Amino acid sequence: MRPATAVAFSCLALGGAMLAPAVATAKSSKATKVTVEVLGKPPKHETLLKRTVTLTSKPVAKYGGSCSGESAAGALQLATKGTWGGSWDAEYSDYEVTKIAGLNLPFKSKAAANWYWSFWVGGKQASAGVCEVDPKNGQTVLFEPACYGKACPKTPKKTSAKGSAAAADARGRR
Repeated sequence: MRPATAVAFSCLALGGAMLAPAVATAKSSKATKVTVEVLGKPPKHETLLKRTVTLTSKPVAKYGGSCSGESAAGALQLATKGTWGGSWDAEYSDYEVTKIAGLNLPFKSKAAANWYWSFWVGGKQASAGVCEVDPKNGQTVLFEPACYGKACPKTPKKTSAKGSAAAADARGRR
């Protein structure tokens, strides 16, 4: 497992958060329309990108890898017009997304606070990579910065700021 992914999943598990099962969908002949929303870092959580796209069968092929255009990676590819950044992990046949909408969150070994892109589909946190999760018609695919490490900002107990409320609302969208 990649260092950032291993630590992120370990931190989620140790923090008591339960990971939702992978969100998958049976393919149908109807076009799948999803909304892709990208939020900035807390505490603002400003919306950096919000776009509704129609998934296609055209594969996402970047960084030496490829996966289905009907996946969360396909949604991200269409919503950003291919301008997201990352790397391909051949061992897991998936992308590690590091940059979306101009916000770069690369893994930094030995950092006291490491940021990464967390994503949610249909209001549930994804427990698989962007190539393995297929959103259903009408769902929101939300990408938001998450942090692990000793120097990460504390999560507020109340969502009173407009941005924080917007983030909570987006995570709850189906």
